[in-house]
Amino acid sequence: MSGKIIDNKRLVAEKTTTAYQQEFRSLFMALNSNPDYNEWMDLYKKLVYWELEMEKSDSPEMREVFQTQKQEANTEFFKFISKNYTRWVNPKAEEGPIMSHTLFRYKVLPHVEKGTPTFFILLDNLRIDQWKAIQPIFAESFRVTEEDSFYSILPTATQYCRNAIFAGLMPIDIEKQFPNQWKNDEEKGGKNLFEEDFFRAQLKRLDANNHRRTENLRTFLSNLDPKRYRTDFAIEGSCNYAFTLILREADDRLAQAVMRALSDAGIEFRRGTSGGGNQLRQPYLRNIVGDNAWKACPKVDHVHFYGMYIGNYPDLEKERILELCALLNKVRA
Repeated sequence: MSGKIIDNKRLVAEKTTTAYQQEFRSLFMALNSNPDYNEWMDLYKKLVYWELEMEKSDSPEMREVFQTQKQEANTEFFKFISKNYTRWVNPKAEEGPIMSHTLFRYKVLPHVEKGTPTFFILLDNLRIDQWKAIQPIFAESFRVTEEDSFYSILPTATQYCRNAIFAGLMPIDIEKQFPNQWKNDEEKGGKNLFEEDFFRAQLKRLDANNHRRTENLRTFLSNLDPKRYRTDFAIEGSCNYAFTLILREADDRLAQAVMRALSDAGIEFRRGTSGGGNQLRQPYLRNIVGDNAWKACPKVDHVHFYGMYIGNYPDLEKERILELCALLNKVRA
């Protein structure tokens, strides 16, 4: 019996080593393909997976190869964060990953429903490998419907990140809004004693911001030329983080003229609305649904070519929205 167990362990170790050898090249290629923030999260999950799998390997050489690859990943990730971090934490950033101070807004609040209790449990310093170790325990009592990652703010110490999550603010803004509750490193006393205060303030602020964004959108749509742009959106109960701009008719020349006008005015925009436009045209879906599936969704395809979106910020002044509408209304093909 003992011989069979040892033999099984040897087979598992050999299988793990062979599998990693096959995966090594794809990981190497991914690390050197200038990954974006979503691809970095996928890479991290794969590296954690292989770090756990390497515990089954009996090859010191393969473990050393993996550790070298992991160190290379850490070096490249450091360069990636150094290049992009300040842009991500800009309050008016158009694009960036979910971070500590935006986690609740994007990942928790969408699940909150009136009359249904929502429990938010925050575990400090929980790495993915640690989560994978305890996940089976949670699975005995809970059903995991989604598993995702987010980017921590810097520094990653509890004092900063945990407070940022509950406040929905960067630490410098927490200190400004809560000078009596915030404590700096050199000050004595607990650094995370006012999470409830921060959390309640975030809920009120998000609600106020949502109302402001809705009013901004109403102003935008009511001042656009309805003969040239779609303005008949159902916005009751919605909160748009962007102004949706869609040409009423398919007009390539007008679309180009609109984009030139926005670019010349220094107004940042995205084509096709968020998510890259008609997903049925994307390679990852075409391989599943077929090359011509997009033809069944003409309205979505119209948005793909003749739709744009522009950031809608709570502090955007009404005069600026009216200026934007005037600019768009005077554009000619």
